[in-house]
Amino acid sequence: MEFFIIMYSVFFIFIFSGFLSFRLFKLLRERLYFNLLLGISIFLSILYFSQIDFKNKDHWIKLFLIFYTIIFLLIYRLVDNYYLKTYKRHLIFASKYNFPYDSEFDQQSFTEIFYQVIFAIFPFLIMILIDKYL
Repeated sequence: MEFFIIMYSVFFIFIFSGFLSFRLFKLLRERLYFNLLLGISIFLSILYFSQIDFKNKDHWIKLFLIFYTIIFLLIYRLVDNYYLKTYKRHLIFASKYNFPYDSEFDQQSFTEIFYQVIFAIFPFLIMILIDKYL
């Protein structure tokens, strides 16, 4: 069960950090998919949290992986709602070299690129810090 939970978290980070497909962010705009992923993440975090031994350093990294999925979804929703209210459009995470090309990608601003980089790099930096200092 622990392997399944960790693989879900790693899969989630790689998919939604922008490593595989930027079109998947369009799925998070829909309430059904967002609530489904949030529910799965909360369920798995509660399941893993009930089995954790806080004296083991490896468990802290795994715990962060689990909670990062929830944190990512909530921060993404907050930033997306901010862009929706401010610019009257959704947050755009894109690559100009993505295939197939979407004209929506041309509207991406510098702050959206900044958020995209933060979402992609943040989990790895935190895991390095946890490994070094705990």
